[in-house]
Amino acid sequence: MKACRGTLLLYEGVDCNCSEGIRKTFNGFSQHTNFAVNTSFHYSASALAGTIKSFPDALWTVTKIWMEYNMQKIRLRYAKTDKAMYISHLDLMATMQRAFLRAGIKLKYSEGFNPHPYMSVALPLSVGNESLCELMDIAVEDDALTDIKKIKLPEGIEVLEAYKPVRKFNEITWAEITGSMYYETKISDMLIETLAKCYSRQNIVVSKRTKRGNKDLDIAPYIKNVSFDVTDIITMNAIISAQNPTISTDDIMNALNDENKPEYIRIKRIEIYDSNMVLFK
Repeated sequence: MKACRGTLLLYEGVDCNCSEGIRKTFNGFSQHTNFAVNTSFHYSASALAGTIKSFPDALWTVTKIWMEYNMQKIRLRYAKTDKAMYISHLDLMATMQRAFLRAGIKLKYSEGFNPHPYMSVALPLSVGNESLCELMDIAVEDDALTDIKKIKLPEGIEVLEAYKPVRKFNEITWAEITGSMYYETKISDMLIETLAKCYSRQNIVVSKRTKRGNKDLDIAPYIKNVSFDVTDIITMNAIISAQNPTISTDDIMNALNDENKPEYIRIKRIEIYDSNMVLFK
């Protein structure tokens, strides 16, 4: 209701088809709330006036801005390891939601007939993989930073940090990973050399499944700094593309020939970076 009252107040007297009126409304909103200074969720009034031609479109846009302005966002950095690596993404979201409820943290919900909490994960983790640097943004009704540590989570999920987000998830570019490779045969120096050569090729074309079907992709530009450690197993260390495109466990496996593929590989995400290899938080 707060968003509705605020939106109706802002739009009092605005002509439905008047782009100048829309521009003035946005300018007035920005000045009245000091909106552009206090939040990174910034809209250009002039740009919006050029694209929004009707009152309903403008009303919905301002409603979203108003809700965003009044929303307290918190970013969680957490680890997902051991038994928790078998929890799927959807089950993880439900688990976290119940944990917040038990801790008395009031999540902000969307409007409409099917409200859902504002929760988003930066890079959803595949089942069977581990991570020490997962990021989740939540929206809460009150400032709940001090209450985050109270949440009780299943074994393997641990909140490491909680802070106000500054950067957007789409700035994430690279991920540092380790991959534990398990072979039934004995590990030899020749196998290590073969693996190194496979990942150092100028072109590494794999078949990647997309929403529009399978397509060939050269993943060589998206895998770098590959090295190997050998104990009872082979541990691969690498920097891979985190998104656009996402290099998956299957892509890493498919880069190898059938005779060199391990029986199983377990990926652990160690850290994430932006395009300049600056730590992302």
